This record gives sequence, structure tokens and C-alpha cells, in this order.
Amino acid sequence: MENEENVSVENEAESAGIGVAEAISEANTLTGAGDYGSAKIRLEETISKLEADDIYNGEKGDTVYFAFAEPMENILYSLRNTVDKPVTQAPEPFASLYFTYGKLLMGMKDFEGAEAALKQAVRWNPVNPNIALMLADVYRAQERFEDFADVTKKVFQNAYTGPYLARCYRNMGYYFVETQQWKEAMGCYLMSLEYDPESEDATKEIQYIQEKSEGAAGVPRIDEFKETAREHGIPVGPDQEIVGIAVSYGRQALDDGRKDVAHYFLVMAYDLTNDDSIRALADEIEAEDLKAVESLKDDTADEEGAQEDSENTQSD
Repeated sequence: MENEENVSVENEAESAGIGVAEAISEANTLTGAGDYGSAKIRLEETISKLEADDIYNGEKGDTVYFAFAEPMENILYSLRNTVDKPVTQAPEPFASLYFTYGKLLMGMKDFEGAEAALKQAVRWNPVNPNIALMLADVYRAQERFEDFADVTKKVFQNAYTGPYLARCYRNMGYYFVETQQWKEAMGCYLMSLEYDPESEDATKEIQYIQEKSEGAAGVPRIDEFKETAREHGIPVGPDQEIVGIAVSYGRQALDDGRKDVAHYFLVMAYDLTNDDSIRALADEIEAEDLKAVESLKDDTADEEGAQEDSENTQSD
């Protein structure tokens, strides 16, 4: 999760020495300064180095490489796919490299190039929601609304945070707006607010739908939305396998005393379920950590005070 503590992925390979993170950082700085051409050159140079490396094929010896961004992505892929060789975290963020390149090309209106780059990013990380949703955005920009909806529907099964799930619902809401299915659009945007209640985009779209439909969209009942979702292949709520993984891994890590890992998964589970009992476990970990920090501060202050007294005594 973007805002949670990082939990390292096991079996990480040694660095390939391509300098991917540095290239991404420099490209982002150049893009921020409006120098898109230089950013593009910088990323293409690094992509050329990667594609000339043996690791580019995704396999090296007895290992299959992926560039997962989060531990949950590694878990989901491993559980849902049969792999003959050990899955190893790529030595550098190759998926992020292609994602950054694709996003840049999209901003430059090179939609075909952006699509190709983002598909490469998906190849390196097939379960990251952010990459897939960016690919959907490329289709939206091209007004390929069926492709836009198809990609979005697939992301639901990998949406492991509330904001990702909300984005999926907003995307489907946008699709229904474009096809003037106002009640369906309203239902999707209202569902998105369940998982991202502060979204200004959803609030503005709801107002727009009410105006365009002259109030006909109304507020769909939950049973009406469930029927709409079923007809269009849209899940209602989070993927239950993801919720189960987050809860079980969180509780196991807590039993094992790995509090940082437990907190990572429990916050994820709460984010998707709003289950107060899960939130209480995560809060307990945070309280223990805060208490430990305060205790460390007190111990440090006592040591500094003792040292100062000793120095004063010696000077006397």
C-alpha cells in the first residue's frame, strides 16, 4: 500500500546495475519542469539497457522474475498462478520504469506508445492495480470505452486497497455516463464513496448525473445496484479472497510477533471491510509502537540528564 510501511519481498535478486530508480527519479524531475523530450530520452536509454540484459526475458537460470510493488501482489500472483520455477523479485523496479514511460507518452498524446509501454509494465507486474488502471485511462483518452470497461472489470480482483476499489467503481461510473446509463452510473459513483468518501471527483460526477438525467437517476437501492452489477459483470464489494488473505496473514504475523507485517495486512483488511475488530488490532499495534517510542525518548532524556549531571559534578 502506498501509505503503509514497506514490507520487504523475500527472494530479492541482486541488483542488475541498470539504474532504473535513478532514471525514474530524473525523468520525473524533468517532466515536472516541462522538459518532456529529455525525460523521454532518459527513460528510453534505460529501457534499452534493460532490454539488452538477459533478465529482460523474465527468466534467468531457474528463476522467474517479476517486479511487484507490494508484498500482497507477490502473494496474489503466487496463489493464483501455477509457476514451474521459483518466483523472485526483480532486482530493480522494471514495472515502474515502463509505467513511468507509458504515463509520459500518454501526457504527450502518444497513445499507441503509451499502450505498448503499459502492457510491458503489466508483463513485469500483472497484479498491480495502478498499472492496469493507467492502461484503462489510455483507452478512455482514445474513447475506446469497451476496452476501458473490460480492463477496469479485471482490476476488481486485484484491488487490495479501498482507494483502488473506489477507482474501479469510478471508472465504471464514467463508462455508464458515456453510454448515458444514468442510474447505473449513479450506483457506481455512490459505491466508490464507500471506499473513498473524500473523493471530489465522485461528488462532482454525482451532481453532473443528477443534472444531465434531470433527477431521473435517483439513488438506486442496494438490491437494484446488485442486479445492475451482476448484469454487467461488476463485483459488489472487495474481493473476498484478498480480504481473507489480509486477515489471515495479519493475525499470523501478530501471533509471530512481527508487528510491522501484521499492521500492513490488518490496515489493508480494515481499509476494505471497515471491520472495527480489525481496526482495533491495528490500533493496538500502533499504540504499542507509540508507547515504545515514548519510552525510548524518556530513556534517552534520562541518559542525557545523567550525563549532564556527571559533567557538572566533574567541573565542580
